[in-house]
Amino acid sequence: MTRPALLAIGAHPDDIEIGAFGSLLRWRDAYDMHIVLATRGEQGIAEDNDPGVRVAEAQAAAAIIGADFTELQLPDGYLRDDLRTVQKLEEVIRRARPRRVLVHHTQDVHQDHRHLAFATLSAARDVPEVLLYETPGTLDFRPGWFVDISETVAQKVASVRLHTSQRHRAYTAESQLVGLASVHAARIGRPGCYVEAFQVHRIIEQ
Repeated sequence: MTRPALLAIGAHPDDIEIGAFGSLLRWRDAYDMHIVLATRGEQGIAEDNDPGVRVAEAQAAAAIIGADFTELQLPDGYLRDDLRTVQKLEEVIRRARPRRVLVHHTQDVHQDHRHLAFATLSAARDVPEVLLYETPGTLDFRPGWFVDISETVAQKVASVRLHTSQRHRAYTAESQLVGLASVHAARIGRPGCYVEAFQVHRIIEQ
């Protein structure tokens, strides 16, 4: 029996790992996995470094779940919710035919996250399931879908550690990742567990 496809979309290398990788690890046997990286994250490295380093880090993480990996090659810091972005996303969606799409929350302090989220909602208008994940700059997050990642949280942390170029970022620290997962667990009455949360944009039962 053919497995349904799942498409996880991130503006920058490490976004998906931070926001949703524990869940992707849980779901990897149930879905054909597809990772879409909108930019190479070139604004997030030193001037004398090759931006390909960040892409390689994201590819290494995607390989853990056996995901197909696609780069949209849009400019870091200048993502737009425009026809060009929507068409690039539509092309991937036509190819992958996902049942479930994960993307940034539409309310985020990072402009790339916001614009990519809105462009994805347009491109994924016919996808039955669209979930919004949380990153450190997410605002007004109202989760309604919770995934117990207690068995995969260590692998989630390891996937973020693959992004060695970003280890100086506070939000990549294990304490931050595990702490947030612990808070989400406590909020749904599972103290001592670890949980990733998503805001539901759309679920269509089939």
